[in-house]
Amino acid sequence: MKTKKLNQKGFSHFEAIVLIVVLVLISAVGTFVYSRMHKSHAGSQYFHAPYAMTTDSLGHVWVANLLGNSVTELNAKDGSFVNVYSNYNYEFNYPYAITTDNLGHVWVANDRGSSLTELNAKDGSLVKVYDGASRSILNPTAITTDNLGHIWVVNGPAVTELNAKDGSFVNVYRNYYGSNRPYAITADNLGHIWVSNYSLNSVIELNAKDCSLVQELSAASYAFNFPSAITPDNLGHIWVVNGSAVTELNTKDGSLVKVYNDASYGFNVPTAITADNLGHIWVANSRSNSVTEINTKDGSLVKVYDGASRNILDNPTAITADKLGHIWVGNSPVVTELNAKDGSFIQVLK
Repeated sequence: MKTKKLNQKGFSHFEAIVLIVVLVLISAVGTFVYSRMHKSHAGSQYFHAPYAMTTDSLGHVWVANLLGNSVTELNAKDGSFVNVYSNYNYEFNYPYAITTDNLGHVWVANDRGSSLTELNAKDGSLVKVYDGASRSILNPTAITTDNLGHIWVVNGPAVTELNAKDGSFVNVYRNYYGSNRPYAITADNLGHIWVSNYSLNSVIELNAKDCSLVQELSAASYAFNFPSAITPDNLGHIWVVNGSAVTELNTKDGSLVKVYNDASYGFNVPTAITADNLGHIWVANSRSNSVTEINTKDGSLVKVYDGASRNILDNPTAITADKLGHIWVGNSPVVTELNAKDGSFIQVLK
């Protein structure tokens, strides 16, 4: 009777070779799965509650995934996937807001992490994670950059200012000028910072050089109603989303231009706003699953784009415009790309 020649562990040489091959395959699969879960998620856009969006000067779109604790990078030319950066390496924790500076960096405000994550826009490499304790940052919900090289962060009842070059702390302004739950922040081209105070129904204008108060605009004169989003256009105006209306201001003196609250504009719980380089304002309407386009020259309505005709506009909560003439809308599970020239549908990225 023939018997198998066994190795020292009781396996035949053939069985040992098969076992080694299986173990190698399991290791390779495990490494691949781990990489997919914790690093790049290559091959998938991976959107999970895209809540905030921005574009950089390199032609990329950056999407903060609130519930995915990640940031997705896309190529604005064709919407192709570049990468997904996960909380494993970048310590994202409820990324609530995102912006880019003029140094080629991306900044992400982590609400639950009470921190900021800085990335290099060229290759997505981590620059640094800034903890809130050393920079007086607590539950940040909005972030912007000015043309002086500073980062401005809304957190709790305060606004924190950092140096974009090294992330060093500049100052923190607590309960500044009566601010109560500042919700959104932006910078204009004149060196001013604009902060919307959600609870006080007001907007504060600050001088970016020294953060001195320029003025506080109240609800009585400007019809603010829980202002929740704010953006500048290229004509020198500031646009504020509040309640079911949009208020337009002149950045030179803060004077009221107009309040748009007509039913014809299709506003229905507007949650996000952006300006393109063609002279138009785009407003994402969360409840009606639509986007409103306005001409900045005269405030006239261009069109209201309903979600059905634009394939997928489902509870839009984020919107941004790139320099290539595209509009990007963050919906509950996806990102929708539109043509800024005519609002035509381009694609849905899942």
